[in-house]
Amino acid sequence: MSESETNLIDTFGTRRRPNVNISVDLTPPWEPDDEILEVFPFDDELTRKFRTDVEKCNYHMFSIFNGFVPYLCLPCSFHCITLNEADNAYCRWVAVSRENLYIIRKRRKQCWRFYCCDVGETRKVIPINNIQDVMVTEPAGTAVCCFVPNVLTSVELQTAAASSAMAMDKQQDASTGLLFGFENPK
Repeated sequence: MSESETNLIDTFGTRRRPNVNISVDLTPPWEPDDEILEVFPFDDELTRKFRTDVEKCNYHMFSIFNGFVPYLCLPCSFHCITLNEADNAYCRWVAVSRENLYIIRKRRKQCWRFYCCDVGETRKVIPINNIQDVMVTEPAGTAVCCFVPNVLTSVELQTAAASSAMAMDKQQDASTGLLFGFENPK
């Protein structure tokens, strides 16, 4: 390993291991060709706790309206929710080079955590000159029926890509990037 690669790893080092078991590889995903200038860290633990609380609350709401049967799966479901949300929180990486913004989500387990349910790595490269607007929204209010307080700051990036009329969800729209849980999004 060359000295510049060692400095890159030291500068943009691996993340701390969480207190929960995760399936995500925590080594930085950057290639030397990426020429990364800065990595934007996420508050992984805050994101994990928030998303876990939201999903567990949603599960309870679903169970209330669908009878007793969902409660039979409660222990297994809650265990999977906790592990899945930890993987979802720790799989995210964002960095910038002189020319591009990199948004990477590493391979992770999902659903019942079987191999057939794995989600592959995604790597989105956005040229800096295509970014038109950046909107930072501070947390306020609650996420699920006044039960889970919003604690995550969101960052929305709008690019010069054509917006898809079919994408009702901003996370599915090619012209918009929506990111949650940065440590310091300003």
